[in-house]
Amino acid sequence: MKSSACLELVRALILWLILATTAGAQSPVEVRSPSAKLLETAPGRIITASVVVANRSAEADEFSERLSLPEGCQRVAPPEVPFRLEAGGQIVRILAVMVPATMPAGQFSLRYTALSRRDPSAIGSFDFAIQVVPVDNLEIIVEPRPDVVIAGDAYFVKLRVTNRGNSRLAAQLAHCSSLGFTVTADASSFPLEAGASREIICRVQTDKAFASHTHHAVTFDVTATSVTGKPLSASQASVAELVPRASGNPDPFHHLPMQLRLTALAETGHALQFQAELSGAGSLDEAGMHQVDFVFRGPDVQNASLFGERDEYGASYRGQHWGVDLGDRTFALSPLTEKHTFGRGAGVKWHDGKTSAGLFFMTSRFRRDNTEELGAFVRQDFTGEFGVQANFLRKTGAETFTLQALPQNIVTLETQFHVQKLIALRLEAGASRSDDGVMDAAFRAEARGELPGKLSYAVEHTYAGPDFHGYYSDTEATYATVAKSFSPKLRAHASYNRYAGNLALNDVRSSVVNRENSWNIGGSYSLSKATEFSLEQQHVERNDILLPAAYDFTEDSTRLGVSHNFGKLQLRSSLDLGTLDNSLTGENGPFQRYNLFANWQPSARQTYSVFASYGPSAFTGSSEKALSAGVSARWQVRDHLTADLSYARNQYDGLAGREQDQLFATLRYQFENKHTLSVVGRWSRASTATTTDSVANEAAVFVTYSIPLSVPVARKRSIGALQGRLCNHENGTGVPRAVLQIGERFAVTDDTGHFDFHELKPGPCELRVVPDSLGPRLTMATALPMKLKIRPAETTRVALAATPACSLTIRVTRFEFADGQSLPAAASPLREAGGVESATVEISNGRDTWRAQTDRTGTASFDRLAPGRWSIRVAASDLPAHHTLENAEQFLTLTGGSTGQLALRVLPQRRTLRLLDHGTIR
Repeated sequence: MKSSACLELVRALILWLILATTAGAQSPVEVRSPSAKLLETAPGRIITASVVVANRSAEADEFSERLSLPEGCQRVAPPEVPFRLEAGGQIVRILAVMVPATMPAGQFSLRYTALSRRDPSAIGSFDFAIQVVPVDNLEIIVEPRPDVVIAGDAYFVKLRVTNRGNSRLAAQLAHCSSLGFTVTADASSFPLEAGASREIICRVQTDKAFASHTHHAVTFDVTATSVTGKPLSASQASVAELVPRASGNPDPFHHLPMQLRLTALAETGHALQFQAELSGAGSLDEAGMHQVDFVFRGPDVQNASLFGERDEYGASYRGQHWGVDLGDRTFALSPLTEKHTFGRGAGVKWHDGKTSAGLFFMTSRFRRDNTEELGAFVRQDFTGEFGVQANFLRKTGAETFTLQALPQNIVTLETQFHVQKLIALRLEAGASRSDDGVMDAAFRAEARGELPGKLSYAVEHTYAGPDFHGYYSDTEATYATVAKSFSPKLRAHASYNRYAGNLALNDVRSSVVNRENSWNIGGSYSLSKATEFSLEQQHVERNDILLPAAYDFTEDSTRLGVSHNFGKLQLRSSLDLGTLDNSLTGENGPFQRYNLFANWQPSARQTYSVFASYGPSAFTGSSEKALSAGVSARWQVRDHLTADLSYARNQYDGLAGREQDQLFATLRYQFENKHTLSVVGRWSRASTATTTDSVANEAAVFVTYSIPLSVPVARKRSIGALQGRLCNHENGTGVPRAVLQIGERFAVTDDTGHFDFHELKPGPCELRVVPDSLGPRLTMATALPMKLKIRPAETTRVALAATPACSLTIRVTRFEFADGQSLPAAASPLREAGGVESATVEISNGRDTWRAQTDRTGTASFDRLAPGRWSIRVAASDLPAHHTLENAEQFLTLTGGSTGQLALRVLPQRRTLRLLDHGTIR
């Protein structure tokens, strides 16, 4: 009953979100999209979407673009080439992203951001959700072995089993030794989550018979069954043949990575400029509990070249409970108040468990009319699924169209709630009040999740009144998308977008009052793992309601798409067949629009991408054909030399009829010391059909020399170190080329006998010396194994001693009576009857015990013995019947380097004959 009520509540909430209305951005750059907010795809495919970028400022500007992609995804289009927009102009940008074949199943975020080159604070963004459907693949890798391999010893092989699919698998591991050695693994059956890896340590016990120049291969096979019942398998082999030196990183310190960048810029019409930058980001401790990032860059050369950057001086710290921002930083509070603004100021955040709070004060930079902002928040997470945050923003300044609205105070209340995969909900509502008493309100809702039946959805809903001047102002927008997988091959989706700007119809604020409504419904079918077909129906209605209207049109189209993966070549193309009805120009009738995207990687060192779009723009209402096309290439010429080349041809902004050609080339070389030299060149040509002014060709060169720096900030506490020396006890000289072992770690002494274990796990351990590595003439005088305790962030030091080895030959000889009589009355002498074969001889010095069996002559040999007093015994059970050892235990003292010999006599026993003089013989 509770489950049913919860489901009804969620459905009602989603219905409320879909029926609500939302808000747009106050920023001078506006970004919106008619595409589906939730993009569904299989791994290894190219996904596409489009966005509209509008310049709402009163000046022409040049914009750069950023794509924040999920890890592993690759940008195909648009190229990293800035574009120009006149005041009030807009442009359609086609986005294409290559989703890797190993992308795990689930939902990921993709953000498109447009940034003004003139005003870094003018930022607009739009978020998409990528839904990746499940695939299955299994991989096993045997990592290169750094272990010493000595016959008779055990060595270890490290495996990495990876689930390259995106669904959970139950894996089984089997192994086979080429020489019949015993192989044991710490796991033979284990689960693997999507995209996860499992390290497995396998122990191989070798045989002493394979002592030298012997290759041993172990084949490992891993199998699993996919959720669809398909059998999966992978196989890999390990070959042991190397003897390493000391392993591990000799540097015991944790470092903070930094970079010093020296830049020279040259562009037509501008003087040569220079700029320097010192930046870094990382943790101050090995556990990552104290994070810092900083950048110090100057002077400001942004106006001297396309490549020029603003001066920036800022640093941030994030600790276990505190966070601090100083200088030039991007400050943020909440989506309604301040989503992200670049400025100069200071901020502090505190959090302890489920409670957090923060405060910042900053002045925006590089705007025509800068503002000052004071922001604060308090947050309480009541459970892991539910939290509430209160926000306050005080905004002062002088923006042209908000003279009556600023200074202004804004207060909002934000909640976040999620229930597993069912729903992730974020709600925010707020009110503003200017110092003149003008009040207004705003609210925002966003929900994502997956309903029963594998129905994925994403809904965003925002509203901000005309006198509300947070991040959103005077706009209203709704984005809703649902998607469902009916089978691994068949998927469907539907989306609805609604946008309205300038709700107050203020012609001072904007000469265009935009109203947009669009919907999209479609599906895709995978004919095979390599081929997919798609079909979509789209409706776009866009008009300017402020007379005289700038545009008023409706477009309906059907998109036919196909994508195919040829292995190294991925293709995606689509054809739009539709009709256009323009109420202002009278243009109407059918049209076609073509799109093509390709990504080719013939080898790991080469990548090529091509994209092209031809047809009428979906956002101008004009039937005039527009072209956007480009190619890019990347070459790994050598291990340290890479080259990039890209060309883009754009005929965009149909209202102004602009055309632009741009060519980018990059050459990057990394020296052996990790310093990097980069040379970037740009050529561009632009023209406008509506004016007679011609724009001269522009060329720019950007040269950067980067020096990586690393500052030790803390001793690593996850590891300890061991140093020592192994010397000859007699003369004090070092013993070279001796192999020492602690667990799976090995070290080899140098010419002076010194050795190092750089990275050891803290805790108790045992130090051993491989006996064979000492040679036949030395043995250990120090008692081994030596028990040690490795301490975190410390170096333990030990001294070991070896001594000339002794050898001992023992002959066990059997004697018998000379006359062959064993009765007590017989008193004949003894005579030698030969050696005792297969008798077990044991020697011990109280620390080491060695055993050997005699050969056919009765001889047993022992070498590599330590000097000292040894006791010798022979197993009585191995002696001939009616014989006994002359002495049950004997002692022998060996001196360094000596060779001892000992003869043991096995004597016959005298037996007594007993006569019975009574009784019955049966």
